[in-house]
Amino acid sequence: MIVCRECGHENGNNDTFCQNPDCHAFLEWVGESTPTGLDRKVLPADDPGGAVADGDDSTPFYASAEEHKGDQAVAKSDDAQSERPVARPEQHQPVAAPTRPAARPPVAPRTPAPPAGQPPAPPAGQPPAQEPAGPQRQAAAEPQRQAAAGPQRQVAAGQARPSGPVFKPGNLAAISRPPDQGERGRTLRRLAVVLVVFVVLAAGMIAGARLLRPDRGGGTAATTTGSGRAKTFAEVRGVEVKASSESGSRKAALLVDGKPGTYWSRLPTDQFATLSFSFAEPVRLGRIAIAAGASGGEFKLRHRPKTVELAFSDGTTLTKTLADQPEFQNIDFPPRPVERVTIKITEVFRAPRTGQNYRRTSIAEVRFYGAT
Repeated sequence: MIVCRECGHENGNNDTFCQNPDCHAFLEWVGESTPTGLDRKVLPADDPGGAVADGDDSTPFYASAEEHKGDQAVAKSDDAQSERPVARPEQHQPVAAPTRPAARPPVAPRTPAPPAGQPPAPPAGQPPAQEPAGPQRQAAAEPQRQAAAGPQRQVAAGQARPSGPVFKPGNLAAISRPPDQGERGRTLRRLAVVLVVFVVLAAGMIAGARLLRPDRGGGTAATTTGSGRAKTFAEVRGVEVKASSESGSRKAALLVDGKPGTYWSRLPTDQFATLSFSFAEPVRLGRIAIAAGASGGEFKLRHRPKTVELAFSDGTTLTKTLADQPEFQNIDFPPRPVERVTIKITEVFRAPRTGQNYRRTSIAEVRFYGAT
């Protein structure tokens, strides 16, 4: 047997820890072998073939075969409770007389006994002790399971719950940011989406308003979305004009002076007046803007063009009906290269017979746009 020098408990030859529930000391350090006729415990340092140290004779001597068999039964019973392999009696060579065992390694200095239920830490320079078998292993592993159980096990045991979020696998976000930060981020993302949608809708409305807004003829460029027509126009400068007739100071040159406040008028006897416009060089024409009628208060007092016929220098013609309004009206058509355009007034909106000038059909301004 092995007697524990800490508490004096008698343990079996194959016990690694003291069987006293209040001790559990590591017998390799604090145990003392006492011959009882049983096989001695085989230690890792034992070398059956090694030299025999003087003064140390702990090899068991069997007085009879019956004692040898009894010791074998006890050793087998101890081996059934242990998970570590041990040397059995049949592995020893029989000897005729007691011999001295090999010298044991020097015993490390005694250290204070560890708390109950925990295995002692191995001394510096030695590997950790093997895991105890059976109930001893469970008792030794219990502190490790309690440490791995986390804050929940400590709370269940009556200890204080730690403050802050509890770390779990996959719960790193709960530790790295406050709980309300996720909700705030989702709210900001929703606001950003709403803002983007609002901006897109506003841009679409503005673009649609620009496309639907009638061109007043005051700019140098205009756009259209008609099928087969150009989408961008530039105003043509340097246009010369000749009229079939002129009324007093209402000359044909006033049609292209860039001032909607002036206007041209025909003579009352010129029933189908014509206006001929020439360009300094060929133009890829795609739009003509006409401000029909006299300007200012004379608009209702003079005839206004209702139907006009356009004749291009490339031999094509186009007839257009105008609205009875003083503002610019666009006449769009597929772009074509031309050098000259003639406008013929074939029908008019009649003015009331309240004055001597009511038959003097008038046009305030005519502008031409090249397609780009």
